[in-house]
Formats: sequence, structure tokens, C-alpha cells
Amino acid sequence: MIYISLINCIIVPKAHPRRHIFHKYWARKPYNVVDSYIECFTKKGDVVLDPFSGSGVTLCESIRLGRRAIAIDLNPISSNITRAVSEPASIKEIKKTYDNIQEKIKKQILDLYKTKCIKCPNTANILVTIYEEKNPIELRFECDNCGKRYSKPLSKEDSDLIKKIESQKIPFWYPDEPLYYSENKPFTKKEKAEKISDLFTKRNLIALSILYNEIVGISNKKMRELFQLSFTSMVHLASKMTPDRPTRPYSSFWALQSYWIPPRNMESNVWNLFESAIIGRQGIIE
Repeated sequence: MIYISLINCIIVPKAHPRRHIFHKYWARKPYNVVDSYIECFTKKGDVVLDPFSGSGVTLCESIRLGRRAIAIDLNPISSNITRAVSEPASIKEIKKTYDNIQEKIKKQILDLYKTKCIKCPNTANILVTIYEEKNPIELRFECDNCGKRYSKPLSKEDSDLIKKIESQKIPFWYPDEPLYYSENKPFTKKEKAEKISDLFTKRNLIALSILYNEIVGISNKKMRELFQLSFTSMVHLASKMTPDRPTRPYSSFWALQSYWIPPRNMESNVWNLFESAIIGRQGIIE
């Protein structure tokens, strides 16, 4: 009777804890609903099988509640996320790996996002560039000297920097495949993009290629996998698919389950996104 009572009752979903929100995954199941079913239908030491594991919520919660668990999924990204949330890792080693990457390429990437402060003569870091269609119209930046954030229209110097970057070659590998299956069927609904690289500005493709090249060169296999996952956790936020939101002028999100580029979109600073993916409040360490 307790089983029937539980199935027939309403379990109000709670907000996910950080272990389940560090990586984007569509249709993630509420962790507390999963917890309730695990606790009701199994006892400690039992084996829980999830043959469609998705982002690993069932496996992670089963382990946390003292069960053993088997998780299966055909999607490689599902397996990677599930492994990350269920296997132990050294925070000290994560910080050391991040520091090494930071020392090697942070300046190289941040040099792509420079502008003049409007309040002082110093150079400032561009946080976000706003585009209308293909035209950059606004910069939102942070000046370390002033200690404040500002916005401004692009100056000639800003436009020249973008044109200079547009003429550069992308230094390392990046995905340039078409957004189609082999039988010429689109992966999902798409607009204004025929291939993966169309979803990004040239500047962000350059920055992402530099970052990913450094990540795949990490010698420690566990760290390499974690940092690759951190990369995929933020790469969508570096795309054109992120709409400009008046309520969140310095951050955005992947709005639709499709390759849709909003008419007014954000180009976010790749290094800032990566930093947040590692040491931010929703990053891999947390």
C-alpha cells in the first residue's frame, strides 16, 4: 500500500543542487523525485539500474543514498557527465591543472577582448559584445582601474579590432561539420546556420580553439576528461544562440532546444566562461 500511496501522491520538484547543474542537459529529472522513488522501492545495498541514464541523476542519488548503481546510455556526453558526478576527483589537482592552463593561455585569450575605458585612459576587458544580426553594436566591459562595469557603442578602434580578428586563421582544430545527418536530414530545427562553426563568432572560435587545444594536451586522464566536460559545460554560452536579456546584461543562456540564433545575441568572453566553469559557484569544483 505504501507503494501505491507514493505513486499517487504529488512530489513537488526542488531546485537541483550543484552536483546536477554544472553541465547543460535537457530534460534532467528532479533529484528529489528520484530520491523518493529510490528510498521507497529499494533498501541500502540494493542495485539500482538506469538503462537511460541521461545526466546521471539516478546513479548519483543512488550512490548518495547507500545503494549500488548501474547506469547505461548510448550518448557519450551522458556517460561523461554521469562519470563526473559519480566518481571522486582531487580538488587540489583540479586547481593545479587550472592554474597551469591559466598561466599558459589566459593572456592570449583575453587580448582578443580589449577596449578603452570610457572613464579613464586604461584598457578594459570586454565581458559581452551585443550583436544585432551580424552587426556588433554594443560593448559591456569591466575596467580594473575604475573597478566598475560600463557599456558603450563600438568605437572605430573596437571595430578595427574585430575586423583584424576576422582576418585571422583559427589556430587549432575546431568542429566545422554540417548540422545534418549523412542522409541530409537536419539534427534538429535550425535557423541561419548550416554548420557548427556558423553558431560562433570568429573571435570566439579562435579563443575556443586555443582553450580546447590546451585541454586535450593535459597528461592526467582524469583531469583531461573533467576539463573537457567543463569545456562542453560552457561552450554553448560562447555561441550566438544566447539572447541578450535586459534583466541579465552580463550573462545569458541557451534559450531553445534548437540551433536558433536570436536577432539580438551576445558574444561572451570565452576566458570568463571557462573560469566560471571551473571555479565559479556552479563550476566543477563546487
